[in-house]
Amino acid sequence: HHGGHDRADGSAAHSHDTPALISGLPLAERADDRDGLRLDRLHVPFGPVLPDWPAGLVLRLTLQGDVVQEVTGVEVVEAAPAPRPPFWDEPWRQAAAGAPV
Repeated sequence: HHGGHDRADGSAAHSHDTPALISGLPLAERADDRDGLRLDRLHVPFGPVLPDWPAGLVLRLTLQGDVVQEVTGVEVVEAAPAPRPPFWDEPWRQAAAGAPV
């Protein structure tokens, strides 16, 4: 235990073993990048809905600046089946069935 880290109410102001939180969200940690600079390392999920991206794919990335430093997880999120086809697909389905549209 380090002195000077306790608040007046007796709770710890922060811990060196756990990431700092602001409104329940973790702050970026700092680490040396490939150029020796100390930059923020952000841990972010990418996906599951991105243009030109397979549906449901989520990558958990560690970003430092504009560089992906590490991929810590890959998962596929399955979407629940829709109760009926989307409204906008109806003309296409009718045309595919041979109906005049």
